[in-house]
Amino acid sequence: MDASQFAADLRGRIKAAREAYDEAEREEDFYAMDVRSGELKSLRRLASENGVDLSDNDQDHAQSVNRENGVSAADSAPADPDGPTAGAAE
Repeated sequence: MDASQFAADLRGRIKAAREAYDEAEREEDFYAMDVRSGELKSLRRLASENGVDLSDNDQDHAQSVNRENGVSAADSAPADPDGPTAGAAE
């Protein structure tokens, strides 16, 4: 697989994960939001490690997801475990 195909596939996976996150958010499925947030973080890290430039739109979405999860732009730590997802499975 060449670099441009890898980048295109990665962008497609990010788009799909972002859409799944948005759907989970609409449904107020906090567990799914956490899962998709982690998936997006992992995919973005993979993009960064491989020099894949992501669109400004995706970066804006990442920042909004991070704000919702209590993560600042400079902080890569996970959200507070006692945050909005605590007790979601109860």
